[in-house]
Amino acid sequence: MKYVKEFATAADYTAYVATDYPKPNVSYVVADGAMHYNPDVPPPPPPFFVKLTVQDYDNDGLVGEPTEVELQGSGELTQCMILPYLSYVEDQETEEVTGTCISSIVCGDLCTSIGDLYNAWEGSCIESEEDSFKIDYTCGLLQTLVISNSVASISGSAFSECYGIRTLYIGSGVTNINQVFTMEYCGLSDVEVDAANPVYDSRNNCNAVIETATNTLIKGSDAAFIPNGITSISDYAFNGCTGLTSINIPSGVTSISYGAFGDCYSLTSITIPDSVTSIGYAAFENCQCLTSINIPSGVTSIGGNAFTSCFSLTSITIPNGVTSIGENTFLGCSGLTTCTLGSGVTSIITNAFLYCSSLSSITVDAANATYDSRNNCNAIIQTSTNTLIKGCNTTVIPNTVTSIGNSAFNCCYSLTSITIPDSVTSIGGSAFYGCRSLSTITIPDSVTSIGERAFYNCTAMTTCYIGSGVTSIGNSAFEFCSSLTSITIPNGVTSIGGGVFSRCSSLSAITSLATTAPTIYDYTFYDIKTGGTLTIQSGSSGYNTWMGTGTYYLGYYNWTKVEQ
Repeated sequence: MKYVKEFATAADYTAYVATDYPKPNVSYVVADGAMHYNPDVPPPPPPFFVKLTVQDYDNDGLVGEPTEVELQGSGELTQCMILPYLSYVEDQETEEVTGTCISSIVCGDLCTSIGDLYNAWEGSCIESEEDSFKIDYTCGLLQTLVISNSVASISGSAFSECYGIRTLYIGSGVTNINQVFTMEYCGLSDVEVDAANPVYDSRNNCNAVIETATNTLIKGSDAAFIPNGITSISDYAFNGCTGLTSINIPSGVTSISYGAFGDCYSLTSITIPDSVTSIGYAAFENCQCLTSINIPSGVTSIGGNAFTSCFSLTSITIPNGVTSIGENTFLGCSGLTTCTLGSGVTSIITNAFLYCSSLSSITVDAANATYDSRNNCNAIIQTSTNTLIKGCNTTVIPNTVTSIGNSAFNCCYSLTSITIPDSVTSIGGSAFYGCRSLSTITIPDSVTSIGERAFYNCTAMTTCYIGSGVTSIGNSAFEFCSSLTSITIPNGVTSIGGGVFSRCSSLSAITSLATTAPTIYDYTFYDIKTGGTLTIQSGSSGYNTWMGTGTYYLGYYNWTKVEQ
């Protein structure tokens, strides 16, 4: 018997799913409407046709699996998560329904456009006590896509995240492919455009789709090479080509666009010619095996997240022509040890080098008018404000620096000690966040403020001297400093932010020199060691609040208050 149900009209389909949906042993075929997974979404207006190769069963179960879906008509498959199990059989003993493998889609000669065919590869496990069945996606990877000559347009997200597609053929009639989203994250290895197509081509058997008039490569593949004559690499062109290991960008290419090589996990080397002037946002994000890259002298801008999470990248040189480095450009480049900054950089956006935990050498070109690395300090200093904006594991802070910027030493895992000179007046938020080897710190009397999370998660810190000039300590400034055993709060401190000593699990002694208790906030002392001692000055006031019994007060942890 055949577990396939056909509907003559969209109305019949709607009425059926309203009363009997779901049917674990039925495929839904709508003669004048689209295939639907969600009955709450109405089918698009006719004429739309979906033709399935049907599947036969006998008493022993499956006899033949359909492997091809043919689209007959002008339209789209809506919410095509259903594709992996267009037909399936129920095992009465195990109550398990196994999806079939739809590995090929062929656009029929009557098909003129393709809309959203999104997540066609994706199955889901649906469990229902009431219906007592489970759909298990054991296959369902769409591998082959043939777009016939009659198709003229392919819409945005048409094949986004169809991870299984390996072969793509585009017919001669396709004149409009949405360049931004179509086929994002598809792992193609074989790409061909019909030789008669007047808008797109795959010249020289390059295994890529090229917009002929503009010489823009809009979709590459794991096996692609970039032909001579290409001038631009489009958004997401190679995004998700996880089998791509190396590629040469020929001379003549001037721009590498948004996400062009993002998530190319196996890419180890790439050659960028001198003709390139811009590297776009997230252009090489998550290229986890990329060990080195030469940024040519012609590049003037590097977009945000351009090299985010390139874990294997060990060194980077920013050429003199680059004027700005975007937000999170090198975020998470945990293998980066050396950075050289050219003379032209005038703007470094927040967190450009965040989580670069192995960085040990930083040099700024002496001709740079905005930033410097004075006295070979192994840091980037903003010259006009004397603010150290990026340090590393070997930084020596010059005695002309007046401020340590936000996240300046963030996650410098090998930093064991640092001297803060008495020229410094402020320590920014997250300045030493995650410096897990930092064992002692002396904050000079010149410092007046300690920013939020300034020493957050400095788990090796046993000793911290806070200078007499400090008046405020920001939220979570010492949170998770699990080795800190004692702390002295200077007389001038008027407020201690929320969570400042939270989870300091070894902290057993606090001495406050302030005669009026500084204001505390939620979770200031949350989850600290039980049975500690608060020492205050004789005649001090306001500390009864500190000794409250709520979960972020000292009294809750059985601390004792004594006067000296």
